[in-house]
Amino acid sequence: MRWAMKGANDAYRGDAAVSARDREAPGAQVVFYQLTRKFVDDARSVPEDAQSVLYYTLAVGHHTGVIDCFEERLRSSLEAYERVLDLLGDAEDARYKLAGILRGGEVQIDRSHVASLQDAVARAAAAAPPADGGGPGEEGAWLAAFAELLEVLAADGTAYIMGRRREA
Repeated sequence: MRWAMKGANDAYRGDAAVSARDREAPGAQVVFYQLTRKFVDDARSVPEDAQSVLYYTLAVGHHTGVIDCFEERLRSSLEAYERVLDLLGDAEDARYKLAGILRGGEVQIDRSHVASLQDAVARAAAAAPPADGGGPGEEGAWLAAFAELLEVLAADGTAYIMGRRREA
């Protein structure tokens, strides 16, 4: 498996419900997307009496009328993703956050998660096994690409990434 960085019945380590059938499904993948832009859908006319509600929800950060556009940034097999989670070891907050994909099928990561995830990812990358020919192995390459996404979040307070489980 090559890492690509582009422009419930059984418990997983006791913190995520994933059936054995789902874990072993051929082609199950984990994909991370990055928010690349937002726009207000103004193609529909909003009734006059509802416009104040729309403006209020936009002002407080709700997504009524806002369309988020995502681009795929990182993809791996479900099995490889589980190995990455294993490398997180005792970083419980980071591990719990990322294992949300196994529990609920998706996870949203924003600037508020960056500090705990960056530390855990750096430690996991240092512990990742190297490839046979030297250099980073699968897990290390994934962790490096994910660290780049976290840097984007740290620099842009409005950005976020979404991780999702996908069946092939």
